[in-house]
Amino acid sequence: MAKAQTETFQINIIPTLDTSAYASGDAMDVKQEISFSGQIQDPVKSGIIASIAIIDTAQQSAAFDMEFFDQSIADQTDNAACNVSAADALKWLGRVSVTAADYKDIGAAHCAILNLADAGFHIRFPDAQSSLYMQLVSRDTPTYAADSLKIRISVLMD
Repeated sequence: MAKAQTETFQINIIPTLDTSAYASGDAMDVKQEISFSGQIQDPVKSGIIASIAIIDTAQQSAAFDMEFFDQSIADQTDNAACNVSAADALKWLGRVSVTAADYKDIGAAHCAILNLADAGFHIRFPDAQSSLYMQLVSRDTPTYAADSLKIRISVLMD
C-alpha cells in the first residue's frame, strides 16, 4: 500500500528580472535554488510538486517555462539566450510551462495557478541534498517591472 503524503509546504520565489524586454528563449534571471532545508524530515527524500501559483503585477501574462534540475547548474545570463550545457542537461528533472491562457486578470495583477498533483511531477532529492534548482525561460516577449513576478511552489512530501 502506498504511503499517504503527509506534509505540504510552500516555497516563495521572487526572481530578479531585467526591466528590458525579453525575447523568446531568453533566460529570466539566473537559476533559482529552491531550498527545502529544515523542511525535509529523514527519511523523506521525495515528493510531488502539487501546484505552482504565478502572480504577475506587471500584467504581462507572458508564457515561460520553469526548467527543474536536481543539482546546481551553471548560471545563465539574464535576458540572453538560455543555453544549458550537455553536462547540466543530465541534471534535468522536467519542465512546467505557463501559457498566456493560464492567467486570470484580477485587477492589479494577472495570476495563474497550475495544478500538477494529478500529473505526478515527482521530485527526488539526491543523498545529503535538500535543494532543487529552477531556471526560468521566456517563451514570449514580456517587459517586467522590478520584483513584479512572484512564484509560489506547493510541495506534497512523501
